[in-house]
Amino acid sequence: MWLYRLTRPVGNVFARPYWRLGIRGAVEAIPPEGPLVVASNHASFLDPWLLGLAFPRGVRYLINRDWYDRSALWRAFFRANGTIPVASRDPEATIAVVCEALARGQVVGIFPEGAISRDGRMRRFRPGVCAIAARSGAPVLPVGLRGNFAALPRHARVPRPSRVTVWVGAPLRFPGAPVRGPIPREAAARFLGQLRGEIARLAGQDRGDDGKTAHD
Repeated sequence: MWLYRLTRPVGNVFARPYWRLGIRGAVEAIPPEGPLVVASNHASFLDPWLLGLAFPRGVRYLINRDWYDRSALWRAFFRANGTIPVASRDPEATIAVVCEALARGQVVGIFPEGAISRDGRMRRFRPGVCAIAARSGAPVLPVGLRGNFAALPRHARVPRPSRVTVWVGAPLRFPGAPVRGPIPREAAARFLGQLRGEIARLAGQDRGDDGKTAHD
């Protein structure tokens, strides 16, 4: 992650004033060390970068192996940024790779929606984050990004000045984790619902906010 560490101070010089980037909420609840899953809403291509700049610990993100292996240059770039290549068509392998990173005490960033929202509103969550939480036993930190859609919506090409705030909640743990056998469906559904509800609250979307405007 040498490039991530190198560019982070430079990014902060420009990103913080341009987007008035800040982090609020239960910041004191962020574990200072050990495995951690950071789960966030996803409304902009900038999300991994903005979240990574504001977060106090280095965050590794998942990248589709098709992109990772596109060329030697791309592989070198993604490797230097600490991204984790995964096969989108092999969820079990993806879960195993993420759990290996967590077992090494790393922080892994996940966007449970899977794809970037087209209108800023949160989409349905995919169940992979439940399986990761259940298998690894790592805490899942709910994060709500506000102002990210205004900063660079999916259809835009040029980032816009906006206030972007990273709102942090209290960590959640899958009940009974680590789970070695079959993951109970009811427990997984409750956990996913709780996680989505908390991220929606932190993102300001639990009261009908579409995420298009910034709040602090």
